[in-house]
Parts: sequence; C-alpha cells; structure tokens
Amino acid sequence: QIWEQNRIEITSIKSYPIGLDCYVVITQDDMEQIRLFVFGFDTLFFVKAINENLPISNHENTSKILCQKWEASSCGHYAGFLFENTSSKEVWLEIYSFP
Repeated sequence: QIWEQNRIEITSIKSYPIGLDCYVVITQDDMEQIRLFVFGFDTLFFVKAINENLPISNHENTSKILCQKWEASSCGHYAGFLFENTSSKEVWLEIYSFP
C-alpha cells in the first residue's frame, strides 16, 4: 500500500527493531496524526493511520481524535497512544501489540 499526502509535516519519528533488519516506524505529523510503517527488505511499508480522522459529512460535528502522547517499548513489540476527542474532551489510552 502506498501512502502519499501533500502538506504534511512530520514532527516526530521513531523506529524500533522487531526482527532481523526489520523495524516498526511510528510518525506523528503537525495535525497530531499517528502513522504506522514497517521498514524491511530496503522498503518502507505503510501499515495504517492509528487515529485517522475521516471526512465528516455533517458540518455540525467538527470533532477530531488527536494523539497527545505516544511511546513504544524498546523492543518494538508494544506501543501506547494517548488520544483526546476535541469536541467531547474525552481522553483514553490504546495499547497495541505488534507481532
């Protein structure tokens, strides 16, 4: 899968080893979006947007899910993300386990 988006400024990027010459790469951009990649075989593979804000058809609902903080284990097997809903001010933690 190819990921390409204009006008995105990566503000944070970290990589974690998950195997021989294989890494999990986590990025955060200026809009607080988190993206997960895997680097291996000399290629960077886009996996998913962790808190992808989908276009909202209802103009009254302008909430977004922002990532306030994130960390991963040094071995790259686990990552935690602290999210906030901008309209409801709800805050929650999501933990992911990577193979």
